[in-house]
Amino acid sequence: MRGGWLLTLCLVGCGAEIGGDDEAADAAPGRPDGAPGRPDAGGPLPDAAPADTQTTVFGASDMVDNFLRLTKPTFNYGVSQRLCADTTTDDRRILLRIDVSSIPAGAEVVGANLHIWTGTSTNDLSPETFSIYRMLESWNEGSKDAAEGVASWNERKSGTAWTVAGAGNGSRDDVAVGSFVPAALDTEYIVPLDPALISGWVSDVDSNNGIQILAAGSNGACFASSEFATASRHPSLSVSWVAP
Repeated sequence: MRGGWLLTLCLVGCGAEIGGDDEAADAAPGRPDGAPGRPDAGGPLPDAAPADTQTTVFGASDMVDNFLRLTKPTFNYGVSQRLCADTTTDDRRILLRIDVSSIPAGAEVVGANLHIWTGTSTNDLSPETFSIYRMLESWNEGSKDAAEGVASWNERKSGTAWTVAGAGNGSRDDVAVGSFVPAALDTEYIVPLDPALISGWVSDVDSNNGIQILAAGSNGACFASSEFATASRHPSLSVSWVAP
């Protein structure tokens, strides 16, 4: 990864600025790599970003999101304020798609970070790894909150089933493009994504079917969605890129 990472984090607000004073933010549990909004604390610092690097932040107006639920296979959660994932008898999987078409075709994507907030309820955190996968099939967000609608566990669009129910492996890729451990409540997680994922969306807009967030086990977590009442908790994507 090139050094657009550090620049991106400072432009969109490092974790310490969002969560309070630097000392308190550094002590916050559960952030990726043990430090909020920073690269791997155990590795070398990335190279300096090219001088002509630009950063675009995509927010709720650029985003659609939803989650699928095994025990409610025909229900849609497209306007829910929460996005939940776990792997249990009540399997839930998060879908999120961001329109990055404002980045010019041919641009070199040098860094990307997903920003996502855990909720405030007891069950909104998890000590387990949550992995992020590229979606291979298109889907509708839907306009329901725990009611009959699409996308659902059974269908990605009205009358069109997923290749694998619940947007399973085959409807999504099997190679993770990012991961994190959401171990603290009401906390922003800044999750580095493979720049090649966003680069593919920039070069081929029609290939952008978004991502899936999948929990590793039964200890699930929930996050604020793009419909969440507090705008500062909405998920976002920051992308650093160099013009062609």
